[in-house]
Amino acid sequence: MREEDTVCVGSDGLQYCKVCGEAKEAFFPEGGFMGMKKHSRQCACDRKAYEEEQKYFKDKEYRELVSRNTSICFDESRMEEWTFENADMSDAVIHKAKSYVDNWDEMKRNHIGCLFWGPVGTGKSYIAGCIANELLKQEVTVKMTNFNTIIDDIFPLADKAECIGFISAFDY
Repeated sequence: MREEDTVCVGSDGLQYCKVCGEAKEAFFPEGGFMGMKKHSRQCACDRKAYEEEQKYFKDKEYRELVSRNTSICFDESRMEEWTFENADMSDAVIHKAKSYVDNWDEMKRNHIGCLFWGPVGTGKSYIAGCIANELLKQEVTVKMTNFNTIIDDIFPLADKAECIGFISAFDY
């Protein structure tokens, strides 16, 4: 839409928006400024458009940050689908995990972590993925890993077998 279609000149000589009716110009205080008597101002339509544009760019920046952090967090893209929205919320452990995330600031401040243990296939990684995805939405940097990766990074091959044997002695 062209500006002349949305702007008219009022009896005071100022331009007005035909849509919202607010002035698109205002007079400088008496004496003017550097020889000018009036200046531009935003009408309600302009302010709304500006706010929408700012919100769009802020949302875009948020989405890009979460996307970048998500790609760093997970080794497998399927983990991005491990969310509380997709989880069985009747499970007590899922509720504890959700409560942990809901109280993240307190948990972080008090250095409280989570430890999940149990046999293979019981959902430990899934719950950790749910926590990770929820924290990513809060713009928290997360890296999902597992015990084997940590052991591989820390110990040389010979020490790794001894460490895993020692830890396995405690498995029930």
